[in-house]
Amino acid sequence: MFELHQEKDGNVCADVHGSRTIGQTIDTQAGVAYTVSIRHSGRSKGNAGSVQVLVGPDKDHLRPLEMSRMNVSRTGAKYGDRIGKVGTVITTHSDSVDSTEGDHPAWDHSDDWETYSGTYVATGGKTVFAYRGVDKNGNAVSGTDSAADSVIDDLSFKLAYPLVYDKNAGDATGSAPSSQYGKENTVKPAKAKTTGTVRTVTDKTSDGLTVHDLKNGEIAPVQYGDFKFSTIDGVTADQITDVNGFTVKTNWNPTVENQAYAGTLLGTMYQPNKNGASLILHHVGQWRDSSGTQRWLNAKITVNGQNLGSLVYYESQHKFLASYGKWDRHTSSRPYMDVTVDFLLDDGSTPQGLRGVTGFTDLDGGTSGYNEGVELVSGFDGAYVRSDAHLARFGTNGWAGATDENENNADAHGMKHYVGATFTGSSFHVRWSVASGQARGSGFQPVDSTIAYRLTYDKNAQDATGSIPSDTAANTTQPAKSETDGKVSDLVQRTTTHEDGSVTVRTVDQSTDVVSGCQVYYPAGQRITLATLASDGDCWDSSMLTRPGHTQLGWSQDSQATQAQAEVTMVEGGMTVYAVWVGNPVLTYDTNKPNTWNGQMPSTPASVSVAYNTAAADGSGWQSGDTSKIRGYRFLGWYAGPQDDAGLYDWNTLLTGNVTVYAHWQRLQANVVYDANGGTGSHGTTTGWQYSDVTVPSDASKSFKRDGYVFLGWDTQADGNGTAYKDGSQVPLQDKDITLYAQWQPVFEQFTPTGGVSLPLLVAGGVTLLVMGIGSTVMLTRRMRGEQ
Repeated sequence: MFELHQEKDGNVCADVHGSRTIGQTIDTQAGVAYTVSIRHSGRSKGNAGSVQVLVGPDKDHLRPLEMSRMNVSRTGAKYGDRIGKVGTVITTHSDSVDSTEGDHPAWDHSDDWETYSGTYVATGGKTVFAYRGVDKNGNAVSGTDSAADSVIDDLSFKLAYPLVYDKNAGDATGSAPSSQYGKENTVKPAKAKTTGTVRTVTDKTSDGLTVHDLKNGEIAPVQYGDFKFSTIDGVTADQITDVNGFTVKTNWNPTVENQAYAGTLLGTMYQPNKNGASLILHHVGQWRDSSGTQRWLNAKITVNGQNLGSLVYYESQHKFLASYGKWDRHTSSRPYMDVTVDFLLDDGSTPQGLRGVTGFTDLDGGTSGYNEGVELVSGFDGAYVRSDAHLARFGTNGWAGATDENENNADAHGMKHYVGATFTGSSFHVRWSVASGQARGSGFQPVDSTIAYRLTYDKNAQDATGSIPSDTAANTTQPAKSETDGKVSDLVQRTTTHEDGSVTVRTVDQSTDVVSGCQVYYPAGQRITLATLASDGDCWDSSMLTRPGHTQLGWSQDSQATQAQAEVTMVEGGMTVYAVWVGNPVLTYDTNKPNTWNGQMPSTPASVSVAYNTAAADGSGWQSGDTSKIRGYRFLGWYAGPQDDAGLYDWNTLLTGNVTVYAHWQRLQANVVYDANGGTGSHGTTTGWQYSDVTVPSDASKSFKRDGYVFLGWDTQADGNGTAYKDGSQVPLQDKDITLYAQWQPVFEQFTPTGGVSLPLLVAGGVTLLVMGIGSTVMLTRRMRGEQ
């Protein structure tokens, strides 16, 4: 609640303490502009109080509203206050006293009051308007610091409704007055005749799905760009698991029945044996949950029905598609493939609050009825199709090629054969089909240029203060925050609100090639000139952000960059650019974990900070050749890059920016050496990695012989008292070579008294064996404990 005070002139005002946020919830109408107005003053003499007006759908999603000063008070004139925009922080000076100062019985701010207003275009439903005490930079202040308190009065709202001009004729051309907030006194292209409503009517399918016109720049809002579902690039065979209810055929062409005409493009076909057949594509993308944690998503694809349909994986192209129709089969009904996609987390649970975007490219037309088509059966909340597309609507929320075939997916012509789609929730249902006697294949393939992504500026230093370009409202600034976590949150203010409450974000005209970096939202692929340091025509200059002991060079996509980028290209998922500061360079160590090492890495040495343009001494204490850091590896030294061909770092390098040096490692080997141990012959050593197993060759013993002996096996000790092995055994290597000694058993010949040679005797384990000769049987009869 507010703390109320009666001033000297009888006026009652409210004290906003620096540690408090106080708000109210009101019902709003979508598309209506709400202008909030307040009178404001600092509380204490000689001090300036600051507040923010906040707005959002609930108390956990409040964003500051851009405000303007409507008048300058007598006190404000002394401090150089001006009428006009003040940003998201209201700061007003006070030269008056309150009841705690002197002997005044009541407050008196009659010379201090200044009025501020700001406008919010509502999206409908419950909306929270709040007031928060802050410092002049928008940061929290102590609630016990009365000098930071503010007083406010005369809170009010005024509502403004859009007036829409309609050309009221299908053949009328030209422009009409704009109905868009913020574009007053401008014109817009005249639209087709409406039904007479005074608000923009959203295009819908006959089944109620909202249709957005890509031709007019109505691309998918940023909330959906957090997860892009695509199966046409980077899919690997091991991602396909839990195959149930399919006949799997490898090296197969799913588009022909007679494989004699299969051609050269062959894949692995998953032919469903029943409705309900399913498989899982693992790790189809990452999604950030409500806590800001990145989670992997898996797609379970279930077949609802099909006619000459299948799923197919093309390993050479790393894509996973649905196939429907066969060139050599003519059916009475359209071939189709009907599937449901359910998204699951790695633990098998359902992602809560998931929103995403996907798309369908290359929908071919033909001369005999509808050709290739896709139907967004359920689970989707928006379709994105050009109004001049070479497609016709059919089926359930469906589009099919109507005029010609397409060749490229995302060029000017290809976009006229494209259907994009957004979905909310963890499941959707889609159906592909094609004319009888034809065959097509299609995956999930959203086009990046149809998705809006957020450009966020980050001050990139905890001790930097001031303001940065806003990531919520175009051509404005906001207080500089500490490093962001990259989370994409809901929009607070949209440009266009449709009849049904759905919204489209403000986008840029890509025909201009490069656009200003103060627009907040951009489609992927858009080239952007970042906010410049100069006081020029964009929303920001370098005087707005400062850092002790540093000078800002500009902005970069790399938070560790030492050179600024003047221009960036928006990527899918959004982009954060970071302030680039020049100061004391820091040399950072990277232990550069080998791909073949699964154990714990040694602790990373502390970074070394040096004066600008001086060389850094190696402070790691690590010595080249050391084999104690990682078991089975030798440390080779610190290198200029992580790649194998990077050279050793030159410690005489003068540093003018941050640098990282990378540990390089050599994996060590050990050998198994074979010793004849009294015999003759030799065998090459068996080499393997230290602390791994190697196999004794199956023919190793055949390389050795010893007259009068037979080979029994191998042992790590010559006397046979070590660990025994045989040909084909696995030998665990350590950090030194292992010698295996041949083990021999003597063979004796028995001489008869007449001098003749009898049969040889083999002494084995203390038991004498009679050797009957080549091809004969050696029998040992043992009688032990009455056993035969």
